[in-house]
Amino acid sequence: AAGCRVGLTTGGELLSEAATWLVESPLDVLAVSVAGSDDSNARLRDGVVTSKLLEAVADIARRRSSRRRPRLHLAYLLTRETAAELEPVVAAVVAAHSRRRSASTAMPRSTPS
Repeated sequence: AAGCRVGLTTGGELLSEAATWLVESPLDVLAVSVAGSDDSNARLRDGVVTSKLLEAVADIARRRSSRRRPRLHLAYLLTRETAAELEPVVAAVVAAHSRRRSASTAMPRSTPS
C-alpha cells in the first residue's frame, strides 16, 4: 500500500509451507517470533521446534537473496521461563547469519588464463 509498510508476524507453524508465497509476496517485513530453545518453543508454540524454525528462516533468506524483501525480523518472547535461553538462541541466530553472509560475500577464485 502506498505510504505504508506491510508486514506479517508468525510463530512459524506454517513458515516452511508458505515460504514461496512469502518470498514472492509484496510483504515488506516478515517477523518471526521465537519463544526459547527447542523444548520451550515447542511447548509454547504448538510443537514448533526453534532449530527447525530457524532453518525455515534461513531458507527464506536464501530464496529472497537478490530481492532483499521481505526484510526478516526475529523477535524473542522473553518470559521468566525463557530468559535463561535467550543468549544461546541469539548466538545461534547470529552464527547462522554470519555463515550465510560470509558465503554470499566470498570473492570468487580467479582461474588461471
